[in-house]
Amino acid sequence: MEEKNVKKIKFSTVLIIILILVVVGLTVLSVYLFNQFSTYKNAYLKAMDIVISMSTSGRYPDCFYATIEDISTNQSLNGQSIIKVKGLDINDKRYRGEFTFEIILDNIGDNFKIEHNGEEVPFSSLKVGQTIAVYDYSNTSSKAYTENTEEGYLSSVYKVSILDDNL
Repeated sequence: MEEKNVKKIKFSTVLIIILILVVVGLTVLSVYLFNQFSTYKNAYLKAMDIVISMSTSGRYPDCFYATIEDISTNQSLNGQSIIKVKGLDINDKRYRGEFTFEIILDNIGDNFKIEHNGEEVPFSSLKVGQTIAVYDYSNTSSKAYTENTEEGYLSSVYKVSILDDNL
C-alpha cells in the first residue's frame, strides 16, 4: 500500500514540475513575442517617418488659415475623421475655398500633429467654428484653386494648429 502512495506522490510531483515548466515556458514565450511585436511596431513607425521625410524632401509645406466647418467620422473606415474647413479671405486665392482632409486617429502624435500654443493637444480639442492653421504638402498650386471652385481635397495635411486663445 505504501508503495502505491509513494508512486502516486512521485507521479504527482513530476506532473507538478512539468506543469510549472510549461507555465514558465509559456511566460517566456509570451514576453519574447511581445518584445518582437513592439520591435516590429517601432520599425514600422520609423519606416513611415523615413518615407514621409523622403516624400517631402525639398518641398516646403503650404500653410493657410481656415475655420472648421464640420468634423465627422468616416463611416466606412473606423478610426478616421473627416475635417471640412473654409479658407479665410486673408489667404492666397487658392486657399479661400472649402477643403476637406482626413485624420487617422491612430496617427495623431506620430505622423500628424494637433497643436495649440506650441503644445500638442488631443483630437477632441478640435471644434467646429475654431480658427486653425493647416500645414499641407498637397501642392495645390497645380490645381489652380480660385474663389469659385468647388471643395478641394487635401491629401497631405500633417499638422493643424489651433489659433483661438481658448480651447
